[in-house]
Amino acid sequence: MKRILIIGCSGAGKTTLALALGRRLHLPVHHLDQLWWQPGWVQDTRDNFDRKLAELLRSDCWVIDGDYSRTVRERLHYADTVIWLDYQRLRCVGRVLRRTISLYGRSRPDMPDGCPERFDWTFLRYVWNYNRDARPKLAAAVAGFTGKILVMRTPSQTAAWLRDLAPAGE
Repeated sequence: MKRILIIGCSGAGKTTLALALGRRLHLPVHHLDQLWWQPGWVQDTRDNFDRKLAELLRSDCWVIDGDYSRTVRERLHYADTVIWLDYQRLRCVGRVLRRTISLYGRSRPDMPDGCPERFDWTFLRYVWNYNRDARPKLAAAVAGFTGKILVMRTPSQTAAWLRDLAPAGE
């Protein structure tokens, strides 16, 4: 596992897992949100995002977290492992709400400075409808992946897998 792609609904814990894997396997961690968002919740241009992503994907090793369906096939092309946090809707919505409340007004570690947490009904609606709207597209893209795929259905399953994963060098 040298090029790991972590996908799943917002609130599933992609960033938390990416950081833990990066520490365990001594791999650099990259958050797609940091490539896409600029301070003040301003979106980068697609061309600039695509250029930064292409440069990152050519690296020898990485852990990338983020869903971003528009570029998932490109990321799958370079990945050797996909970890899909395929959690239930209520778990993800609950986690997004808890994260928003606990970090309200401050930027998350996986976001650029100047992108403070805020209540965003459009985003909550996206998370609520993820399994209906976004998940089928993601499943179709992943179906053609020839590398290793790990589908985690619960946080306890993910934690057990991570606990049993041998650290780098062992």
